Amino acid sequence: MQRTLSIFMLVLLLAAAGCTPAPNTKPLGRAFQLVTMAADEAHEAFAAGDPERAHDTLHDVGEVIKSLPLVASQAKLSADAQKQIVTIQDELYDAFGEYDGVLHAGTEEAAAELDHEAVDAKIRASLEKLKEMLPAEALAVAAPAENASGAHQHEEEAAHDHAEEADHDEAAHDHAEEADHDEAAHDHAEEADHDEAAHDHADEPEHDEEHKDEHAAE
Repeated sequence: MQRTLSIFMLVLLLAAAGCTPAPNTKPLGRAFQLVTMAADEAHEAFAAGDPERAHDTLHDVGEVIKSLPLVASQAKLSADAQKQIVTIQDELYDAFGEYDGVLHAGTEEAAAELDHEAVDAKIRASLEKLKEMLPAEALAVAAPAENASGAHQHEEEAAHDHAEEADHDEAAHDHAEEADHDEAAHDHAEEADHDEAAHDHADEPEHDEEHKDEHAAE
């Protein structure tokens, strides 16, 4: 996310320097996209029990949240909308701050005590309010982030289904091997019975010959 953030900040600075009177909604849409991506990454890290993985993400997203009033101004949102942006900014600071607090605590206890699902719900609620305020052009810029989140979920589901299919195939393979083993054991048993019968049959002529000899002697 670091490279994406750097590009975003560069575009933001250039836009501010231009001071064009026309509304520029793309930075606002891009900010929404970046915060959404950061929310996804932080949630995944905490859900996986590896909060440290979100360290850089949480540091970077702070810069994006900080820029929200500026990009809202560039988008020429109404005065009331810009006030709401400030409220949303505070909410996002507080929610992401709960994640960050765990990292600064640096203990497993702090990570265990945090309800990361509740934190994620707060962030999603704030992002939903922000999304409702985005002009159409900004929504077009923000769309890739939501699509990426959906694609990521689809990939996880596909991987899960593939793993289940692999387990099923392995079980079928084991069953087939077991059946082959049983069949081989059965064939071996029949072969042993056949050999024994042949052996008994070979003994019979000797027995008959002995019986003839005894009869002749009498």
